[in-house]
Amino acid sequence: MKKYILLVMSAIVLAVAVTNCSRNDDALHQQEQLKPQPQPVPPKDYELSADGKTLVQWKNKETAEIDFSKDPILSKVTTIADQVFRGHLNLQKVALPTSLTSIGKEAFDGCRSLKSVRLPESITKIEYGTFYGCEALTTINLNKVKTIEDFAFSGCIALANVEFSSIETLGSYSFQKTAITSIEFPSSIETIGNEAFLLCPKLVRVIVNKAEPPTLKMSFDGCLLLNNILVPAASVQKYKEADGWGRYEVKIKAKPSFTPDHFVGIWTAEDDKTITLPVSEEGKFSYSYEKVGDPSISGSGKGHGETVISVSSAGDYFISIKPEGEFRFHYGIPLLNDMQEQFKELMQWGKVNWSSNLGDMFNGCRNLTITATDIPDFSQVKFMTSMFEDCAQITTIPNINKWNTSNVKSMTAMFERATQFNQDISGWNVSNVESMHFMFEEAKAFNQNLGTWVITGEADLENIFTKSGMSCESYSKTLKGWAENPQTGKEVKLISDRTYGIGADTYRNKLINHKKWKISGDKYDSSCNPGL
Repeated sequence: MKKYILLVMSAIVLAVAVTNCSRNDDALHQQEQLKPQPQPVPPKDYELSADGKTLVQWKNKETAEIDFSKDPILSKVTTIADQVFRGHLNLQKVALPTSLTSIGKEAFDGCRSLKSVRLPESITKIEYGTFYGCEALTTINLNKVKTIEDFAFSGCIALANVEFSSIETLGSYSFQKTAITSIEFPSSIETIGNEAFLLCPKLVRVIVNKAEPPTLKMSFDGCLLLNNILVPAASVQKYKEADGWGRYEVKIKAKPSFTPDHFVGIWTAEDDKTITLPVSEEGKFSYSYEKVGDPSISGSGKGHGETVISVSSAGDYFISIKPEGEFRFHYGIPLLNDMQEQFKELMQWGKVNWSSNLGDMFNGCRNLTITATDIPDFSQVKFMTSMFEDCAQITTIPNINKWNTSNVKSMTAMFERATQFNQDISGWNVSNVESMHFMFEEAKAFNQNLGTWVITGEADLENIFTKSGMSCESYSKTLKGWAENPQTGKEVKLISDRTYGIGADTYRNKLINHKKWKISGDKYDSSCNPGL
């Protein structure tokens, strides 16, 4: 009898479990159905060649985003003809198909709103003027590209981050008048074209990893902040004597060799011949330093907490830091004004065990630029409060959109008064963030669509965009993205002084009425059409 009762009870438990699983599956299925599904691009928007392999013309000049890979026809395109998107002022984001092998001359010429381009690895050549005048483009991965022709990225005034690993030839004026802060050439480089980086006002450092000097002709003229052209130590004299390189003789210096695991940067010692590293009290580390341009002036030591390094002469120094445990800087203290100005360039994040609290880490570092292309491990970080506050020279941070922010709870004032920062961070996981107070306050250049962020009911967005550069279009699209996302939380407080345009009022009302958001401070602009 007991066995029979146990069997019956087991059957009931199993039935309940199956029912619950079925309900969970149904719920998941319903959630999937709620997600917006990619729609095929209307054939009337474009023209293909007879064989369907070449995109001959893009007819719809209102198109804002295109993902070729999600369209059954466009995903098979192998060639984009010359001038296909020339002058398309509304185009903002393009993801090109893996089938693509060629992009024509001036294909995206004058696409002034184009912010993001995803190139497939099959593209090895950028033609004449392909992205000429793409004024909103901030970063692009060119790691598989071998040849870049004349004027390819000329006039891309927001382009601050470019990655090369296979480049062989750069054409004339290819990156003139861009916002690039640092460039590193691999050993494959053969030619750097005539005035390739002419009038790049923010370029501070060039690294050339080639023993034999590549062909060069006035390539860095007008780059007033460029102080360091770093080349292999054994080749310094060879570079100084090579044709075309002599005009930059005083800038050519030996590239130091640092361990990839270490945190590396450039600091400036003034007349007192000291450099202060404001490390948190618990931070223990070893360090080595080398004067930029004079490797004979070097040294090493150990530090614990705030550490003062005495050097033999004023000037710029490479410093490599190896932490022994959890590590962070704390520049954000009013008494550290002089120290904040010493830190000039972050060259490498390294494999550092970062503290869970990175609040104020670079706060007030007004001269700091970040050129490091490696990705720091921030997976255990919980606080990024005021991390880049008052970092007025930072325009972009390479690979920032790939940072792991999944455990961060506070981003309060993270980019406050980072007046030149404007980069796509829409890929961040902010689902655990509770405070975004003043996150972009007075970040006057910041103008990005953050509609992909999952904003939970715990988040406080008070004054998140106050006095920032976020346009009516970007703010409207951000509201739309949050309103359409089924994961968006309820009872969020948003205080914003931004404007929203035609159609955005629908999504704003949806957040207020369906999600019980409290939104105040923003205004409707009937003259703004964000194309929602």
